[in-house]
Amino acid sequence: MDKINKDIVSAQLQITRDVMSAWKSQILFSLCSLGVFDALRDKPLRHETLAQILSVPAESLRRLLNAAVAAGYIEKCDGAYTNIEALQPVLFSFHHPGNHSVKQVFLFACHHVTGCVCYANGIVGSTLKVF
Repeated sequence: MDKINKDIVSAQLQITRDVMSAWKSQILFSLCSLGVFDALRDKPLRHETLAQILSVPAESLRRLLNAAVAAGYIEKCDGAYTNIEALQPVLFSFHHPGNHSVKQVFLFACHHVTGCVCYANGIVGSTLKVF
């Protein structure tokens, strides 16, 4: 492969990584904002049950959950969604002073950093409509 083709392929791969990062950030932001990781803390749940707990439309949540499975944030087995064990310690809300999960840091950054992809009002609602 000549240098021009390598440069083109390299640029295409970088753009693909950037797009996927933004996509995964929106999924993670929606999951955290809705409280999905906390709701799945104790046991796997079907999307209909989870939608009732979170007070969101079931079909929209199903699409978001399937995107989260594809992104590697949760798992699906026999129609029920569950947290990935290795991610549990960093994605739950902590209710003790001084404890901060990745979830809290991520949500803080999305709400306070200028230009963040998640900064717009209503992103959770918008994201649920997209998926």
